[in-house]
Amino acid sequence: MKPLILAFLLLMPAFGAQATRTRVSLGWDAAQATPGTTLVGYKLFWGESGHPTTSNVSTSPFVLSASLSLKAGTVYNFFVVALYSDGRASGPSNWVVYTTPRR
Repeated sequence: MKPLILAFLLLMPAFGAQATRTRVSLGWDAAQATPGTTLVGYKLFWGESGHPTTSNVSTSPFVLSASLSLKAGTVYNFFVVALYSDGRASGPSNWVVYTTPRR
């Protein structure tokens, strides 16, 4: 299996009512399924640095990105795993650490 590579696509401040939030968009390379299995999706995990990375979002196998609204001035950790038809998950991608801008 090809390892998953997680990267930031776009980082931009969010405006309006959530002025203390920052929008972060992430993307990753498509995973390769092993013979006899099918890629069924991805799960992106994130959390504030120093805390368990328990927040997650699942996507279809055709979605290779996610946009999140995060607290400003906070350090976050991110990683993604691929999900397969036989119930297995890949190992985690590389970890990305990002500090959202302060307001």
